[in-house]
Amino acid sequence: MYVTIGSTTLNSSVGAQSRRKPPLRGGAEASAAVIWHHPYVMNDHTIVDENVTPPARPARGPGRAVGLVPFLFGAARRDRLPGLVLTRLLGDLGQSESAARGLLARMRREGQIAGVREGRQTHYELAGNFAAAFRRMRDGVTVPEWRGHFHVLLHQVPEDQRAYRDRLRRHARFVGYGTMQPGVLVCAEDRVDRLADVLEPRPPGAVVHTGRLLLDVGQAREVAGRAWELDELAVMLRGHRDRLLAALEGMDGAPGPSPETLRAYAGTVGPAYGVFLRVPVLPSELMPGDWPLPETLGVLGRVVGAYSPPTHAYIESLLGGAAQRR
Repeated sequence: MYVTIGSTTLNSSVGAQSRRKPPLRGGAEASAAVIWHHPYVMNDHTIVDENVTPPARPARGPGRAVGLVPFLFGAARRDRLPGLVLTRLLGDLGQSESAARGLLARMRREGQIAGVREGRQTHYELAGNFAAAFRRMRDGVTVPEWRGHFHVLLHQVPEDQRAYRDRLRRHARFVGYGTMQPGVLVCAEDRVDRLADVLEPRPPGAVVHTGRLLLDVGQAREVAGRAWELDELAVMLRGHRDRLLAALEGMDGAPGPSPETLRAYAGTVGPAYGVFLRVPVLPSELMPGDWPLPETLGVLGRVVGAYSPPTHAYIESLLGGAAQRR
């Protein structure tokens, strides 16, 4: 394989020490077939999926709580929500009022949400790469063509600047890069422009290069399997498929618009979206034929169809009350 940086081409055995994983092919289109109302679990820009079993209690830790916010925007089918309503909804999902307000303040400081003053109320909207991931899930994406190379982002950062390194890795994963090996991030498309705010200012001693990794299809499949941990993702997707099917079979009638329905919705589909956000959008040549994403999305759609309308109706009732208080 060859790495091209600028006008220099290097023969490389990059990743030879990494464990080989199965390739991924077919079904990339399904990863773009995104359902509008979509919760997912995120922890400070890092996608989290700790277990295929939904939590018995509402999320209370700071990392899990961050994931509740984009879930609520998706369930509301809105890009902007009043702070009073968002705080109330977080309360429905197990957050105390002080914890909810603290969460929103912290996310605002970290650039994950932005506050907009409207009359006497502050309205919130998702911001930055956090919002970009939300829009990709909501609007879908275009499956790229395989052009014989991955775009690479090579980085070497001193240990005393690991905060910069970790932030770069988190945001790169968030916009679609996979980790081929330490210091080597790969993507089927050039998305370095989405990392401009993360790459600069560069701390002393940090080295970052961009380039292209030229591969044949077989090599590219191997790299994709390793960089995006596709075998683990397949196991997770099948686990969520089975769990969602069990949830459908266990439903006793149609749920009504209520806080209880909101909690059930979050607990049922939230863990699965944490995995969906990890699924890369890759050229079809790099995807395995037995990829379980399309089937899992089909089951998810049935669950969303049951929970989303009453959840949306409940949130709309809160929004109507907030509008009258303005």
